[in-house]
Amino acid sequence: MTAGNRPKSSQDYDLVEHIDLAFLELDHDLTVVHANRKALELTKTARGELAVGRYLWDVFPDGREGKFDRLYSKVLKTQRPGQALAHYERSDRWFEVTAVPGGQGLYVYYWDKTDAMKRSEAEQVLVQERQILHDLFMQVPAGMAVLHGRDHIYQLVNDAYANMFPGSREFVGRSVREVFPEAVDQGILVFFDSVYLTGRAHVSKEMLIEINHPDLDRRDTFYFNFVLQPLRERDGRVRGVMVHITDVTEFVTTRKAIEAANAQYREKEQALVKAESLLETLLDQSHSRTRPKA
Repeated sequence: MTAGNRPKSSQDYDLVEHIDLAFLELDHDLTVVHANRKALELTKTARGELAVGRYLWDVFPDGREGKFDRLYSKVLKTQRPGQALAHYERSDRWFEVTAVPGGQGLYVYYWDKTDAMKRSEAEQVLVQERQILHDLFMQVPAGMAVLHGRDHIYQLVNDAYANMFPGSREFVGRSVREVFPEAVDQGILVFFDSVYLTGRAHVSKEMLIEINHPDLDRRDTFYFNFVLQPLRERDGRVRGVMVHITDVTEFVTTRKAIEAANAQYREKEQALVKAESLLETLLDQSHSRTRPKA
């Protein structure tokens, strides 16, 4: 209802009784002049409670000195319309109120915003939960990446993943093929394609992969353990791939060095055994030649 259509007579009050909008008229002392049916319904107030002549904050004591009280005082003082949003404890509802100077003091219109506020709160909780998951993802000590689509576009990469490879690289918004073109001729993309197309996870252990150094003209050799896990939409369709990767180069090269050293030791040990056996044979032959005949 606009300023030009404010209730001034009993007919006007009859009109506001039938609109689907909560309406109050208050005088300058915030005493009730009129409250329509929708106002009683939204505030869960009986007609006798919100009767003409009652002081508003006697009916709604929890609103005294609250947002709406301050709004009404300001509008009465400035004679300019105002608006406020606040929670009303009595009915556990959120109301948006517009107060307009007029009549014996104020015309007050208000709307129930509870559902919208609950949606907003739920969205805020969801945002907070997503932020927590994002922070956990970024802090995982192993390399983690989220890829989207059959071209395997990087959507999210944690620090451990970004720092795992030599040189500086841009990941987000680029495909695995663009970031690691050397993965093509080594057949690595086949695993990514298989997971996306079949929806079955892939696990590789101690896989040797040569990685180009973007800042130097060379390839560095790495050994990785990695798991490729399909990511699905709600309807079950695969929408991407999650990568969990660990650099085990130091472990593998150390183990291989130990294995090589052990192999060399065994070869030397076998050679020593053969040498000792040969020496014993030669000594036996020498003794048999020098032994006096009977």
